[in-house]
Amino acid sequence: MLKSTYCIIENQNVSIADSFSIDLLWQFLPKSKVKNTLDITFTCTFLKNAFISQLLNSQTCSKQQFNDQFFHTLHSSDESPLYMKSILLGFLAILTFGSMTIGYGQNLEATDDTGWTLLFNGENLDGWKVGDNADSFSVENGAIKVNGPVAHLFYMGEISNHSFENFEFKASVMTKPGANSGIYFHTKYQEAGWPEQGYEVQVNNSQEDWKRTGSLYGIVDIKENYAHDNEWYTEHIKVEGNRVIIKINDTVVVDYTEPENPIRNEGSKRILSQGTFALQAHDPGSTVFYKDIMVKF
Repeated sequence: MLKSTYCIIENQNVSIADSFSIDLLWQFLPKSKVKNTLDITFTCTFLKNAFISQLLNSQTCSKQQFNDQFFHTLHSSDESPLYMKSILLGFLAILTFGSMTIGYGQNLEATDDTGWTLLFNGENLDGWKVGDNADSFSVENGAIKVNGPVAHLFYMGEISNHSFENFEFKASVMTKPGANSGIYFHTKYQEAGWPEQGYEVQVNNSQEDWKRTGSLYGIVDIKENYAHDNEWYTEHIKVEGNRVIIKINDTVVVDYTEPENPIRNEGSKRILSQGTFALQAHDPGSTVFYKDIMVKF
């Protein structure tokens, strides 16, 4: 049995610990769909008994499963029209919510209605590969925990055959004080060392390296802090053609257009091409968490 459940509602995590809190949930429902107190009572009862119980038992319940359950209940019930109306409200509420989440809020659906596809399942590192110092990566409370000697965790799953050119990538990130990490894109798997191919987007809110979170490392570096330790924030990367846009919590911090013949150090492969993503373990003193890792392409 799960110890806690979360709802993602308009990008806001609502914790419902140990039991489903009707009052807490209902304050986020669109009031235009609620006509009276009986509607609220019946709809919440349906949500709790017919949907949430299934979620808690199976740890997953897609919108299609809920849709099937809804119509089965609608056609087989002997309840009053008001109760049927309340079920419809409950169904609309679930459509409003979008999806349910577990643990730190890891989305359970592989792809949502906006085209985002999960790269991390919130349970294990299936689809990801690391060479040296594999113990630097683990899964804790639905998030990837990064802590240990230098290592890189590469996405090697089936989505787009782990090769992306034009895309949007986003992840929820939380750093602990003094932590340094990074998100690579257009890179490729290697057993050890710093990735030779691709760009790195910095994850660092307080470590001694002055290049802060959101920097396109070594290309467009920023000194300002747009995120803080011990707080979840969103790191968003968009690549379209020769343009790279990086956002931290919806604030654009980098808008870089790669020139036709970029000047790089001899032998450097830090150019736009195509490839996969990688998360960086920087040092044993750095602890960083990643969740809701997803891509749109």
